[in-house]
Amino acid sequence: MFDAVLEAKNACIDALHEGVLGSEMFNLCCDLLEKAGYPTIRGGKQIAKGFIHSLGHGVGLEIHEDPRMSEVYKFPLKEHSIVTVEPGLYDPKIGGVRIEDIVEVTKKGCKNLTKMEALLEI
Repeated sequence: MFDAVLEAKNACIDALHEGVLGSEMFNLCCDLLEKAGYPTIRGGKQIAKGFIHSLGHGVGLEIHEDPRMSEVYKFPLKEHSIVTVEPGLYDPKIGGVRIEDIVEVTKKGCKNLTKMEALLEI
């Protein structure tokens, strides 16, 4: 689970830039997690385990605000928006993994504001 979530987070950060739709980013995350064998909520599916939330949201005056990276957010992300990139996988029988970074959207990509490495410790 950790490896799939980390791969999805890194790929989404690499693909994030001004003008990309929030729904495109969500779909990229779902593509990667589904390819790794995990179910997602894409298409409005009701699931108890897998990727059960959106990819991310804006951070500003409120902790959860627009822009959003969800299946229904069909608006382009704007330069200088601050958003979370937080894919996660969950299984009620064993727990879950979420790796969250906060980034600033730029014209050509994004600037990762999170300085901590994602490490798996068992």
